[in-house]
Amino acid sequence: MKRLAIGDIHGRTEWKKLIDQEFDEIYFLGDYFDSYEDFTIPHQVDNFNEIISLARKDARIKVCLGNHDYHYLKGLEYTERYSGFQHHGYIDISEAVESAMDIIQIVYVTEDNYILSHAGVTKTFLERFEMQHPLDINERFKEDRKILKHTGYNVYGDDPANGPLWVRPFSLANDAVDGYKQIVGHTQVDQFQTLNDTIFLVDIGSNSEGFHF
Repeated sequence: MKRLAIGDIHGRTEWKKLIDQEFDEIYFLGDYFDSYEDFTIPHQVDNFNEIISLARKDARIKVCLGNHDYHYLKGLEYTERYSGFQHHGYIDISEAVESAMDIIQIVYVTEDNYILSHAGVTKTFLERFEMQHPLDINERFKEDRKILKHTGYNVYGDDPANGPLWVRPFSLANDAVDGYKQIVGHTQVDQFQTLNDTIFLVDIGSNSEGFHF
């Protein structure tokens, strides 16, 4: 099995050079919006829509939700819009994200026990919502989108009670779900990093060639 994980793109288009390669599965780990490189709203929306269009045609492509996509969803309160939120682009981005929610997942789990999500899954988060398995998050999210909001306990998100859009590497490594390896974005690093031989940090910004696993 030859697989690729692509970290936070924030409007960047480098991913187009990666998916032409021969992979059995390709995972986008979220954060398609809230560019820090002055990409326009139309550019970000078009880039996201292109990914979703490809995912609909190609079953190899799996799409995760990130925190910079989450706060454009409908039904959230104003206080649930976080750093980077583009107020002037809310309508267009919200429409794009909502139209893709039938194909976007929060968590993927491979047959060989890799968890792929934006930030990672902790035991504490599963216990908070009385869930038994990481994939239960996908169904619970459909019932209540607010289970993924930031806890507020730690501004940076470095708290194991935070969910798979927010938890930071230190908390994840100390409270990761047993029996799995996890591949996450969310926290940008200079180069791919591994924590406890089980947590793989793959958001290396514009330098990314994708993480092979």
